[in-house]
Amino acid sequence: MVEEYFGVRLSSNLVVALPLTNVETVTRFKPKKVCPLPGVAPFWLGIINQQGSLLWVLDTDMFFELVVLKEEPQEDTLTAIVLSRKFQGSVVRVAWIVKKLEGVLSLPESYLESSHAKPLPSALKPKFEKVFPFTIEQRDRHLIVLDAAAFFETLNSQALAV
Repeated sequence: MVEEYFGVRLSSNLVVALPLTNVETVTRFKPKKVCPLPGVAPFWLGIINQQGSLLWVLDTDMFFELVVLKEEPQEDTLTAIVLSRKFQGSVVRVAWIVKKLEGVLSLPESYLESSHAKPLPSALKPKFEKVFPFTIEQRDRHLIVLDAAAFFETLNSQALAV
């Protein structure tokens, strides 16, 4: 059986495979459209109005504690992929800021077995092992696979920490 994912690049060498069942949409917006919120964790850029609904915007570099090179130019338009998950009768939606869209990826289910699991890339801290349980190689690149449930649980536990 084949599992479907959507690939996104978080940094120059970090590609994440997001479960397609949790990917709602891709959106682009100007940074000035993001309304910052006081009193929330610094990895939240803020919220935006997307089609009449408020959408939380996550600074993935800060959340995943990625080292950002100073030479990287500041984008005048942000690209985000909206992840959603049903939680206690409602839908939680979060926009991940990404560097590049890689498109739909098909991964054989056999890739998602412990025999194929490799350690996290050095760009990620060990505390994210539950969020990214698999690192696999496909066509000369390393992909880290997101466990959406673990991501939303981790996000929930840190969401309002200041």
